[in-house]
Amino acid sequence: AAAWSPSDGRELAYARGQLVRPWLEIVTVATGESRRLPIPESPRNNTVVDLIWSPDGQWLAYAGALSDFSATSELWLTHVSGRDNFRLTDGTTRETSPTWSPDGHAIYFVSTRGGASDLWRFSLNTNGRPAGHPQRVTAGLEVLRAVASSNGTRLALTKGRTVRNLFRSRLIEDRPATWLDVAQLTSEEADFEGIDVSADGRLIVASDRSGNWDLWTVPVNGGEMQQLTEDPSVDAGPRWRPHRSEVVFYSSRTGHREIWVLSQGGGASRQLTRTEVESWYPVWSPDGLRVAVRREGGVYTVPAEGGQAQCLIEDRLAAGLLDWSPDGRWVLYTSMRDGPRRLWRVPAAGGVAERLSARVAASPRWSPKGDRVYFVSPEGAGQIWSLSVDSRQERPITALTGRRGRLGTSGLATDGHYLYFLWEESRADIWVADIVQR
Repeated sequence: AAAWSPSDGRELAYARGQLVRPWLEIVTVATGESRRLPIPESPRNNTVVDLIWSPDGQWLAYAGALSDFSATSELWLTHVSGRDNFRLTDGTTRETSPTWSPDGHAIYFVSTRGGASDLWRFSLNTNGRPAGHPQRVTAGLEVLRAVASSNGTRLALTKGRTVRNLFRSRLIEDRPATWLDVAQLTSEEADFEGIDVSADGRLIVASDRSGNWDLWTVPVNGGEMQQLTEDPSVDAGPRWRPHRSEVVFYSSRTGHREIWVLSQGGGASRQLTRTEVESWYPVWSPDGLRVAVRREGGVYTVPAEGGQAQCLIEDRLAAGLLDWSPDGRWVLYTSMRDGPRRLWRVPAAGGVAERLSARVAASPRWSPKGDRVYFVSPEGAGQIWSLSVDSRQERPITALTGRRGRLGTSGLATDGHYLYFLWEESRADIWVADIVQR
């Protein structure tokens, strides 16, 4: 995220410390002198995107999110003096791409608060604060990005969306799998994340196919999907409980991410964590008695019926999904604690973390025997890799080339016979629209 100062372009604002503890920095290009602007600490401020100056050069607007792919984000304004920060939106939906009107009296932004991704507008008062609630500008257009013209009469829009669908590949020992070994399980104009497969062959995912992020089951051979949740908040990151028909997931139902449990037999979801901090990407222990969660500052476990959380490791650079080893001894996660995001494991009782992978990694999953770890590596063309826990040897187990799109990094699962993964495509066009003042 970077933006030139308005009118003269003498200064450049940009974000540093992404995915760790971000801050804004403004550098004077001619001299190289810079000043640091702190921003409020929050998991939703873990990544700064879409940074932009106000026309008078006094404010910076940006979207704060857990990551570039988060289902929710919030808009912030920061004064260039560093003396003032305030939040425009509450982060319960996804808000991105802020752009000022040329007179500085309004901010346009892209939001999913109405269901589809559309353009909204905040009127601002003289001190830069919102004057009332935001007003919807478009309806059902699936807007990705927007920017106003310098005279304030037109908007350039990127219209479309990123689509992810669910695929299944055979696990092959002697060669990487190609598209000839892959079956497509869903064909949706929608997004998916957080795949899991149960011991009896049931797939569960999170998807926005209904216009909101909810939990769904999918037959392992493809077919009709069944919706499990219908709450208007974001429900995501589902994992099956071993030996029981329960699902753990995270949800923004309380205004921030907490861990919830759903019985597939019906009834209301049960809130598992009650904290003031964000908790997400839960995973059951093999005996189903504890749940490991990502939380601001590290990796924790909580009893399956609720209670005091235990910190396994303090690691502010922890990122992405977790997985618990089949023997119950280790919790797998990814971290940037020594550079790029790689695989780490920490004892399930707490202790010293150990790095496993040399490659950049996301969405790690143990093999059912616990002797290997599968992960998505976005390096190069992006493939699924296998890592031997004993030898630490890494090898690609897919060679997915010749198709538009790329591997998704927000979900991977295996039953020992197949790998279930996401493939994503961006489908968008650029449009220009007139701004009509009423």
